[in-house]
Amino acid sequence: MSFPHRGLAALLGLLLVVSPSRTLAAQISWNARLGATYTTTMVTDQIAGSSVTLRPTIAPTLVGEVSLPLRTRTPLDATAEFQVTTATLESHQSSGTTRVAGMRTIALSGGIRGHFVDVLKWRAGIGVISYATSEKAGVFQAGRPIKPMGTAALEYDRPLTATLHLNAALRYDVHGFSTRQLELNGYTGSQTVHRVTLSVGVGR
Repeated sequence: MSFPHRGLAALLGLLLVVSPSRTLAAQISWNARLGATYTTTMVTDQIAGSSVTLRPTIAPTLVGEVSLPLRTRTPLDATAEFQVTTATLESHQSSGTTRVAGMRTIALSGGIRGHFVDVLKWRAGIGVISYATSEKAGVFQAGRPIKPMGTAALEYDRPLTATLHLNAALRYDVHGFSTRQLELNGYTGSQTVHRVTLSVGVGR
C-alpha cells in the first residue's frame, strides 16, 4: 500500500475517532464556496545554464465543507473539506512562458475547527491532493501523483438569514511534489509546494 493511501486511511480513521457516535442530521452543517488558489513553483530545473520553473496559473476553485460538533469541553467541530481547482500549467524561463497543459487538482482533507475571536474561526487538518492534466506530457507522462498534505485556515462566518450563513475562508496548504516521470529522469527528492486559497460562499 502506497503512503498516500495509508495517509487517506489514517484521515478517515481520525474522523471516525473524533466524531460523535450518535449525530443527529440537524447537527451537521455545511458550506459551499467559490474562490481562487495561488500555487508556488512545482518543479525547478536548469537547462543550458538557464533556470526553468513549472507552476500553474491562479486557479478558479470550488470548495465544499461539512462539519459536526464534537463532545468536548472546549467547543470544537470535526470537519471534512473537498476542494477542486482548474488551471493552466505553464513553463517559465528567460525566453518566455509556455503553456504545458490544462491542470486540475482534487484535495480531500479532514480536521478540527475551533473559535478564534468574534466571527473568526480556525481550522487545521491533514489530507491528500491529486494532480491530473489534460495531456500526459512532461512530468506527468508516467501518471498523476497523489500526495499527502497539511492544511490550515482562518474562516469568517456570520448569519445572513435564519438558516443561511455567509462564509469566507483564507486557506493555506503545503505538500511535497514529485512524479513518477521525474523519478525516472533522476530526480530523487521532492519540491515543497505552497498553496493559498481565498474563497467566499454560503452555508447552513
